[in-house]
Amino acid sequence: MIAFALISLALAAATVGILLPALRGRRPLNRDDTAQQNIHIARGRLAEVNIDAGVDAGADAGANDNDESRTEIEAALLDDLNAETDTETQRPPAKTPATAG
Repeated sequence: MIAFALISLALAAATVGILLPALRGRRPLNRDDTAQQNIHIARGRLAEVNIDAGVDAGADAGANDNDESRTEIEAALLDDLNAETDTETQRPPAKTPATAG
């Protein structure tokens, strides 16, 4: 009976130890991965635009479309990267206790 109580207490303590940092908002977010993913996606889109431009190399309109697409992709990437830094500065740390509810 004592062994059961000790095992139950250990499992409960481990559960609280795992959940409490997440509930308190102290879990660090790896924002570098998000930025790298956005850059990787933008590079893939640019590669697609370059491939499409290579297929349409004979047309003058293809060059304009390529420049416009490239500008749109760069602007979207810039917006995504700026949005990440804005949310970092605007979000206050969680100060409510985990037991509030």
